[in-house]
Amino acid sequence: MSGQTFQQYLDDKLAEYVEEDQTRRRSPCWEHV
Repeated sequence: MSGQTFQQYLDDKLAEYVEEDQTRRRSPCWEHV
């Protein structure tokens, strides 16, 4: 895995996590996580 690919992977994972986190905060079900 090249550095560029790994950086892209990290960016994707971070974006995914942030998106999930925001959705979880808006959702009333966040307590179940």
